[in-house]
Amino acid sequence: MKQSDGMSGTIDMEPCLQMSPNLLSDMHQFRYIRFQGNDTSYKVNSMDWNSSGTHLIASSDDSVVRIFDMNGVEVNLIPSKKHGSDCIQWLNDTNTAVFASKYETQIGSDVHKIRHLDVERKTFMHYYCGHERQVTGISINRNHNCFLSASLDNTIRLWDSRLDAQIKPGDRRSLAILKCLGRSVVSFDPLGVVFAVCLQMDSSIRLYDLRNYSSGPFTVSRLQPNAAFGEVYGLSFSPNAKMIALSTNGSQMGVLDAYTLNEMSVLTGFKNELRKELELSWSPDSNYLFCGSSGAFAGPGNYGHLNMFNARTGDHLKNWRSLHEAFTRIVKVNPMYYMIASACHDISYWSPTTEVVDDLIEKIEGKTG
Repeated sequence: MKQSDGMSGTIDMEPCLQMSPNLLSDMHQFRYIRFQGNDTSYKVNSMDWNSSGTHLIASSDDSVVRIFDMNGVEVNLIPSKKHGSDCIQWLNDTNTAVFASKYETQIGSDVHKIRHLDVERKTFMHYYCGHERQVTGISINRNHNCFLSASLDNTIRLWDSRLDAQIKPGDRRSLAILKCLGRSVVSFDPLGVVFAVCLQMDSSIRLYDLRNYSSGPFTVSRLQPNAAFGEVYGLSFSPNAKMIALSTNGSQMGVLDAYTLNEMSVLTGFKNELRKELELSWSPDSNYLFCGSSGAFAGPGNYGHLNMFNARTGDHLKNWRSLHEAFTRIVKVNPMYYMIASACHDISYWSPTTEVVDDLIEKIEGKTG
């Protein structure tokens, strides 16, 4: 393993075994990627690590898709000036991704196509047509070669993402449409068998079986009204599929039991006076959650922060000040390595010090050896 060399060095990461507050006590930013120059009017609107944890893909309000390696080096840049880019997700490990347009006010299926991107060739392989208004979320099911999309047109659509040589490039239509009232949020479980839907209109969480979704949800639960909680803007199953994290625009967020939908914990202790849409991210061991926030005060010099919570108890375990010069809204934990990416206008890579990681690995190898 190589020691990080300040903000510009390189680091070789060990596979992620487990996380703990002690391991992350010396968390630091080893790379700060300022790719917007001095223009802070744009922001990063979505990010995703590939399944092997080697590459981060990001879309931003300047209508550009960027791909970075584990050292924060930009390895690809793909403009999408005509359509914008948002809700970006890897479809497979490093070759293809899907993303939505970034038009918030225009209406029409041609405007709001979801684009299937060949990353290496920088070309669009397919267009997923059907949504009439802005797509607000995409959830990938790699086990069954499909994905879900939610839109402000009051529909959730299921799409076939297979790259079949017999299917010509071009427009694709959805396999199924779920109609809903108001804004919705969607997420597949890690096995791709169940998906969750949150409807903002009635604050309900609904679980569907992918094999029998036309019969309706098999479990429904309604969240209790809570002004501090705000509205749900994100759902994410834990890697072990036992819990669901609720990302909100309030000063509280929550964790539900994925089987009963009962509340397990409430996350508090972070700053969100501006009621930004925050995004929770799971640690690979399903024990911890991370999110961004604002700093301790409002105004100039209010750098964004990174927060760590115990998922089962809701305890606010750690808070780190970042180099982000604005609200830290997006956080993505690497699925395979001791690394976290956070974003506002720019992107930061976080990691524990090398000595802490080495000590933990030696202890674990000693117990299992």
